[in-house]
Amino acid sequence: MPDNIYPLILDIIFPRYCLSCGVILWREEFVYLCDNCAQKIKLNDSPARCAFCHADSKNGLTCRVCSRKYDLDALLVAAYYENPLVQKMIKLVKYQFAYTIADDIAKLMDKYLLKIKIKGGLDKNFLLVPVPLDKKRRAWRGFNQSEIICDFLSKQIPCNYAKNILAKKSGLTPQVHVAERNSRLANVVGAFGCLDTELVKNKNILLVDDVATTCATLNDCARALKSAGARYVAGFAFARN
Repeated sequence: MPDNIYPLILDIIFPRYCLSCGVILWREEFVYLCDNCAQKIKLNDSPARCAFCHADSKNGLTCRVCSRKYDLDALLVAAYYENPLVQKMIKLVKYQFAYTIADDIAKLMDKYLLKIKIKGGLDKNFLLVPVPLDKKRRAWRGFNQSEIICDFLSKQIPCNYAKNILAKKSGLTPQVHVAERNSRLANVVGAFGCLDTELVKNKNILLVDDVATTCATLNDCARALKSAGARYVAGFAFARN
């Protein structure tokens, strides 16, 4: 029996339904989106703003003023958070343990890299690095959606993948519970550490997460990576709240 028959059998016994319109899914490209609804998720036209002050900035690079204060060199954002379906996907994967939706998020992020024609420039000197969870939150959720996204992307682009390169301290207040911007920035200062300085030394890093808000988490990860010798750190998020 061919291997590709098993997904078909599972779809018959346990049918999947589109998150948006509710239609039964059979052989669509995405796990929980029909092809029509997937096309309704508009991808960003280009990375064109500084991650911190939102000033116009070519290729999402951190502007000259902000680069004096922050360690993150650039930010790529694949989709618009204002889209209700984008919000639903993020909330389901983060708070309702729907880990397979992270595969759909990864596919959209890969399409975005193709759209902005940056995919071919991600050579072997780039490392894909997922933003880590602390041990307690990882145990509670059972997975890290950023790792799932990186697992998929590492098969699509010619980058090396460093899964356990960053660690997060335990006991910090989750960013979702910190509302004010400056408090969010302060909450994660020194929260992350690099576990393998030799692996990141002189490397360019594509730091992957599902959602960015103030970019405090991405920036502290960039600080840890640069302290370990990384040359360049760009953040890559599915959406920005």
